[in-house]
Amino acid sequence: MHTLRRADIACVCNVSVCSVARWIDSADTVRRSTPNKFSHYLYSLEGVVKGLRRNRKRGLSAYEARALAQIDKERRTSEDAVLFAGDGPRERALGLAAVLTDVERERLKLAQSQFTGALVAHLLDRAIFEHIDHLRDVLVLSPDVLFFVLTGDAGGIDWQNFSPAFAVVNVTTDVQYHKEAA
Repeated sequence: MHTLRRADIACVCNVSVCSVARWIDSADTVRRSTPNKFSHYLYSLEGVVKGLRRNRKRGLSAYEARALAQIDKERRTSEDAVLFAGDGPRERALGLAAVLTDVERERLKLAQSQFTGALVAHLLDRAIFEHIDHLRDVLVLSPDVLFFVLTGDAGGIDWQNFSPAFAVVNVTTDVQYHKEAA
């Protein structure tokens, strides 16, 4: 989900657009054109958080992270509410988890606990639980979970419905990846 523009990030962080471009240069982008033929680059919240926390001297404050997460949530559409974590999810998720603050890591642990509890409550197939570590790692890539991790607001997550669907969609990717690697 690419929802954040450089101008959004610059406004939230109170810096120039050029600084933003330098800090998040390596983040995944999508170029979108507007009806008046202007185009702009859109970034994912995941890429922006990683880029700013790694490359900006001041990092990304909790206030800034919450503000960017709110913009991301407001711009997401129902089409953006996908369950699939994407390509190379584990590496991306571990990279994101590495830049989280202590408070955010605690929220992530709480989300992982809720996720696992919901899976146990549904008594899913044993194959799912063989990949539980992978699933718990990539959970942070879900837009709603990342919103909760950054803001503390879990209002949009129905763990009982979300967890089994997320697990089924993403365990298939993990199994295929390991089969190809072997």
